Amino acid sequence: MHHITKHNEICVTMWAIWFARNHMVHEGTNQSVGEIVGFIRSYCVKLVSVIHTNNGVVSNIQVRWSLPPAGVVKINVDAGFRLNQKKAATGVVIRDENGEILGACCKITYPMQLR
Repeated sequence: MHHITKHNEICVTMWAIWFARNHMVHEGTNQSVGEIVGFIRSYCVKLVSVIHTNNGVVSNIQVRWSLPPAGVVKINVDAGFRLNQKKAATGVVIRDENGEILGACCKITYPMQLR
């Protein structure tokens, strides 16, 4: 039987909190803790279903980056983990309405402190 790892749960939880924070800041909507926890549980169940359906293989879906609206910047973030090497990497890119890079950074953290 397939199950979701603790690391996946942590990533989904961080994403859900960030998503809720963005909605509160930018749209003025405030989710309760119960709603956020419900979303996390539901998303993890769906993730297990996808893993089971694809036999653990994640498909390569192409996603195209799009320019933000005029007067807005777009911030893209990503993270990756190598558990066998206990390394983590994060990256951030900030671009303007023309796609020009205003700032970028990356960080590799090793060894990761897993608890």
